Amino acid sequence: MKTNSDNFEIVFFGTDDLFQARRPEEIVATFMQNPLFRPTHYGTGDDDMIEASSSNANSLSMFWKENGFLQLARKDKVLSYEVMVENVVPAEGRFQPAFSLLGITIKVSPQVGWNRHPENLRQFVMELASAYRPCYGCCRQINGARILWNLKKNGIPDIFWLNFFGPPYIEAIGMDKFNSVPCANCEIQNWGGVLVETKDPSLEQSHLLKKHLGRRLFVGGGGLFRGVSIPHFNFPTGR
Repeated sequence: MKTNSDNFEIVFFGTDDLFQARRPEEIVATFMQNPLFRPTHYGTGDDDMIEASSSNANSLSMFWKENGFLQLARKDKVLSYEVMVENVVPAEGRFQPAFSLLGITIKVSPQVGWNRHPENLRQFVMELASAYRPCYGCCRQINGARILWNLKKNGIPDIFWLNFFGPPYIEAIGMDKFNSVPCANCEIQNWGGVLVETKDPSLEQSHLLKKHLGRRLFVGGGGLFRGVSIPHFNFPTGR
């Protein structure tokens, strides 16, 4: 991976209820067990952030379940990030399906050396994907603001460094397409998804991969008179 920024964004979208799946514990444990990404504080995002330690991982999970969201933070000389883990539920009386969402913006010091050792970040993202099991997810370098998009309305934003496709996209695209992706590595994940990893996510490579997987699945891929193709998402009852 060629890097021109020390900052990254990780975004995962899920369709199932994280509480019912008992995965708050798994997701929190992924952070707590990683020495580089272990949070120093957690809470509501206000000034009353609570100090986090490996001994209160259960407290983090309970806080998440009780409040519907959890903010984790780590700030030191080497790495800083803020993550809002949220179980998205529609407002009362509305029945629009809603995605659960995990979004992380990571800012790292150049001394961490992502340019030389991106495998540390890659391993963490892989572990997080295994715990979250997204219907879609990605990890990308950022030079400016985060990308915010409506996956169900606008489709996949682009091809990035690490691209995770869950069962809805595997069914829509077909496993044969993933097995024959050009200029990228494809790995089947033990949680039921597929990882498409690009060595150098250039504009040309992005065009090739989107054409191969199906342009209409991506933002703007449907053209002026054709909408974006959206796979069938299996939301739980009431979502």
